[in-house]
Amino acid sequence: AEWLLRNYESIRRGALWIKDATAQTKKFDAGGKRPITWGLLPKGVSEDTGSSAETYVYEHDFWVAFGLREAIKAAERLDRHDDVRWMTEAYKEFSVDLLASVRRAYDTTGGGKYIPGDPFDPELDINGDLAAVYPGRFLDPKDPMMKSSLARIAQHSQEYLYTWFKTLNNGDMWTYMTVDWAMCSLLADDLSQFYKLYKSYVAHASPTNGWPECIYVESRLGTGDTPHGWAAASYVLLHRNAFAHENENYLELCWGVHPEWLVEGAHISVRQAPTRFGKVNLDLKRSGARLAFEYPLEPVAGQVKPREVRLHLPVSVLNEIRSIRMNGTARRLSPDEPVIRIA
Repeated sequence: AEWLLRNYESIRRGALWIKDATAQTKKFDAGGKRPITWGLLPKGVSEDTGSSAETYVYEHDFWVAFGLREAIKAAERLDRHDDVRWMTEAYKEFSVDLLASVRRAYDTTGGGKYIPGDPFDPELDINGDLAAVYPGRFLDPKDPMMKSSLARIAQHSQEYLYTWFKTLNNGDMWTYMTVDWAMCSLLADDLSQFYKLYKSYVAHASPTNGWPECIYVESRLGTGDTPHGWAAASYVLLHRNAFAHENENYLELCWGVHPEWLVEGAHISVRQAPTRFGKVNLDLKRSGARLAFEYPLEPVAGQVKPREVRLHLPVSVLNEIRSIRMNGTARRLSPDEPVIRIA
């Protein structure tokens, strides 16, 4: 709370800048209609499109939506009710405008197959689409537009790493972008894809457990920032989220745990993991056809209560498990129960 109070004015000014900047694009076209760019951020440049030309970059808008929501939370935490009101109005209006633009571009520029990098150019890279789900949560992970965009990314990828579509890097594999792709898969509950992306990411680490920014396909040499701090931080988040993830108002436990981590004799342990719901502690052990699960959530002052706490178990493991003892109480399990609601 003290940190937030010290920095709140910068947050408020950032939200106000967004409100003013998006107002600049609310101009009717020659026919008196709203153009596809209505209410978006003004033109800018993003390396993630694979182009150095200024354009209306959807990725920037997805981050704006995320930023406004976080600003609203900050204002609520500090009881700035007037700020909550205008920020909420700005977010709702911006969300309507952005969604209308994205849907239109998906149908036209994207040909009903993917969300393009901007409203006009079908050739731009679509790495920025990932931000719509992770971490932005602007689109539902299972939204048909997002599902088809992820399918296009997968078709173009190499070795289960995100691979550039366009010209800047001649089809090189980018490491840290793969983590955002993996998280989109986890949030969509596409666990088989999540496992593949997770394992590939780990497999492409250097011998010293670091990552280059990108890897040339033919020479196998790394380039860009090496070791890449962003890639390392992204791995930490990916690994953490596999065990404890705040999925909106739900606390998901072991959602990304790979079946290979729960072989006979396995012991998974999490200690004092900070979440916005409190500190997570858990132990999950396997002995033959039985699991033992211990889980206390330590409340912390100022934290919110999760709507639900859910334990996830891989389906392939459930085929071998008959029962689980949860905090001392035994219960039967069946293969059609991959999610156990524990609180």
